[in-house]
Amino acid sequence: MQRKSYEYRKKEHEQRFEAKTPVEFLKYHGHIISEADLKMLKELHKIGLKSGVINVLLEYVLVVSRDRILHPLVIELARYWFSQSIMSVEHATEYVTEELKKYVKGLENNRQYP
Repeated sequence: MQRKSYEYRKKEHEQRFEAKTPVEFLKYHGHIISEADLKMLKELHKIGLKSGVINVLLEYVLVVSRDRILHPLVIELARYWFSQSIMSVEHATEYVTEELKKYVKGLENNRQYP
């Protein structure tokens, strides 16, 4: 069996974000959708983000907030991403990868000093 190239796996990963609407994406992650969630998702679209980018953002928030959707954080990040022209799934995943590296490094540094 031939191993998939990095680029192929990266494209597959990006397509995973584009394949679902944000509502489907949240449901897939076990989130029960509330009226407040729907309002937040509508706001994200008004800000100018596409569904795939919203899904990357939602997954990032789920990771850093331990599986909670914190509406103010999501909206603040969406505005920041828009201001930084993070408008494609590829750009969003690259940005999140770098941010998560910083997050993990910060956690490791905090463990060194009790």
